Amino acid sequence: MQINCCISICRSPQAAMRILQLLRQRGYEMRMVSVIGSGSRGEWHPIGFYNNCGEIGCMGAEEGFWKVSWMMLERIAFFCIPEVGTVAAAGKIVDSMVKGMESGRISDRFGIPGSALYLAGVPTREVSDYVRAIRRGRFLVLFEGEWREVGDACDLMQDSAYRVTVHTA
Repeated sequence: MQINCCISICRSPQAAMRILQLLRQRGYEMRMVSVIGSGSRGEWHPIGFYNNCGEIGCMGAEEGFWKVSWMMLERIAFFCIPEVGTVAAAGKIVDSMVKGMESGRISDRFGIPGSALYLAGVPTREVSDYVRAIRRGRFLVLFEGEWREVGDACDLMQDSAYRVTVHTA
């Protein structure tokens, strides 16, 4: 299967949210979108993620961003990862994170976020750049799909992101 994806690196959760909202407004299938980033950047704030009677909630510096992201996108995850910190994700990237974690061979090489990106089609040589961005508190917004859709989504992401890259298999 050929994987095409566009990844934007956003400096803030607000920039990532602008991209998510723009993709949604333009009618893109949100099941093709994922976001991965810091679970919390405030070391001195309590961090919590919970499901209360079917309502997903969180506490911490990024709670507003993650609550909205988790309402917009299917699948959610939260990890505490040595050398990276807390990482939260939403969308189809969660499947790849779990597969990477379960396959110790891949996660040992790249770590959980890197394994997910590798399984999503990111070239090996660029995985470490994205993991470094997550460690620095950046947020990644990914769009996977057909080449034309990926190119169009990438164009939409340009104004809100620090860096946008298209990857093709």
